[in-house]
Amino acid sequence: MDNCFLIVNKIAKNKAKDHISLSYDERFLRRKKLVSDNGFEFLVNLPETKSLSENQAFRLQSGNLILIKNKKENLCNLYGILETDICHAK
Repeated sequence: MDNCFLIVNKIAKNKAKDHISLSYDERFLRRKKLVSDNGFEFLVNLPETKSLSENQAFRLQSGNLILIKNKKENLCNLYGILETDICHAK
C-alpha cells in the first residue's frame, strides 16, 4: 500500500493519477487509510491534522497524485429558527 506524507496545493487535474471524494467531515484528517473513487488504497500519515480543500492532492511516496474532490452532501434548509436554536438542529 502506498503512503502519503504531503498535501499539494492546486494541481492540474490531468496530473492526478486518481481522485477521491471526501465529505466535509472526512476532509479533516491526520492519519487514515483511504480508498480513491476508483478503488486505489493508500495510507495518509501527516505530521499534523489538516483541513483539506477541493483541488488539493495527496502526494504519494510513489510520486502519484490523488486529487481531492468535495463529496456531494445533502443540505437542510432552516426557516424561521432563532440563532439560539441552531445548535439543537440535527
